[in-house]
Formats: sequence, C-alpha cells, structure tokens
Amino acid sequence: CVSINHGPDHEYKTDILDCKNAVRFLRAHATDYHIDPAHIAVCGGSAGGYYALMVGFTAGIPGLEPTEPYPGISSAVCAVVDFYGPMGRRGLRVPDFVTAGSPPVLILQGGADETVKPDNSIELDHVLTAKGVAHRFILLPGVGHSFRLTTTWDDKPLSQDLGPVLLGFLNRYLQPGPSGSAHN
Repeated sequence: CVSINHGPDHEYKTDILDCKNAVRFLRAHATDYHIDPAHIAVCGGSAGGYYALMVGFTAGIPGLEPTEPYPGISSAVCAVVDFYGPMGRRGLRVPDFVTAGSPPVLILQGGADETVKPDNSIELDHVLTAKGVAHRFILLPGVGHSFRLTTTWDDKPLSQDLGPVLLGFLNRYLQPGPSGSAHN
C-alpha cells in the first residue's frame, strides 16, 4: 500500500497528472519496492476518490497523460476504489470517461453525505452498469462524509465493516487469471 497526497487546487488537470505519475513511479520502481507492476489499484476518498476514478478511466487519453518523468510507462490500473468521490471537477466529469474497457470499481458512499451527495455515486453506478463495467456499489444509510472502513469521521461504528468488502474486491481484481484483469 502506498499513499500519495495531492496539493491545493492547481491548473485543472495537474492533480490528475500527479496521481498518474505516482502510478508510473511505482511501475518504474517496482523491483525496488517489491510491487507487481501488472496488478495496481487506486483508491481515494472525496477529492481523492475523484482522482482515483480519473486515473482509472483516462489511461492513454492524450492531454490527460503525463509526458515526464516516466515516458513510455503506463498509468493504467486494474481496479479503482472510490470513497464518496464527486463526479466532476474543473470541467472534467468522471462519467464522460467510462468505457466498456474501464477497470472494475468499488463505490462506497454515505447515504446522508451532505458534502458529496449520494446522487454522484448513484449516477456513477448507472453509467458503469450501462457500459457493462464490473463494479459494486454500497450506499450506507445515515452515514455522512469522510467515513473509514469501520467508523464514521466522529468514531461512531458503521453498520457494516467495509474491511472485508475492500479486501475481497482487491483480491478479486488484483489476482492474475480469469476474474482479475491485468492492465498495464
């Protein structure tokens, strides 16, 4: 597991390019960090969920791929986990980039989220279904923004432990073979 941070708002696509360069860095240094470069997933919450989705859905799209410092190294991923991410920022909408070949997605959304309304995740669920993209959508009733795998932001327990859900999803889609995909 590797954690990256994004900075304050930049030019509309800088953070997306930075996140893609993080994936490319992992591939370029896979041996150093004992990473299987053919099996990488991205995960993020809130704005990080948006960036994870954009990394997952925009691999190879001109203008949304960094040219440096890792030319020729792919930013494609095998799976995406979205914790309550918005569907658009700076004019780039996640649903506009979903294709039948998009990586599988786990969507985790609080039903009482006032920061990123559940309608965002519901829209993504519909688009992924229409495009035939493997995904799972979990809407947690009464839960607001910024929850964790077992608790809310104020340490109240969730009605469901999301740890096994997350690990099951990653195990399914990061394994080589028929159920996992290996995007490079």
